[in-house]
Amino acid sequence: MRRIAVMLMALGVLTGCTPGPSPIAALHLGADGRVKLLYGLCEGEQPRSASLAPGSGGGTWTVLALDGKPAAELTLLEKAPGWEQTSAELDALGPGRYFLEVTTGGYRGNQRRNARFDFTLDGLRGLADGQVLAADADGKATPMTRGEFAERARESC
Repeated sequence: MRRIAVMLMALGVLTGCTPGPSPIAALHLGADGRVKLLYGLCEGEQPRSASLAPGSGGGTWTVLALDGKPAAELTLLEKAPGWEQTSAELDALGPGRYFLEVTTGGYRGNQRRNARFDFTLDGLRGLADGQVLAADADGKATPMTRGEFAERARESC
């Protein structure tokens, strides 16, 4: 009986932890006041796409990386070198909640990773200097320093 109890406890410990969302994307306000998207990439990994949609519905903004080495930081709602804008229905950010989804490719061979989280402009404006908004282990947008984001991205590799 004791052996069964120990085995059940071990099984509970082994199955109780599941990996959280990949820490591959973060947002912050640039010095120009525009929203910037940062990718936290592993060696060999490349940004593939970013898509933004308002929680209230309506238009989207989507970009796809072109072949080559696309920029690992881009300004939302703007064209960026190495990226093709495939949807530009959303052209300004205002009050309300927004949903961001990003993908990467080339992780550990040809695997893709993605990250999804929601945010508000007020949440971004409330960040302290040097902070970004990134998904935590539960997939919720959480303020953290750029260094913490970079460390989490490195650890995920």
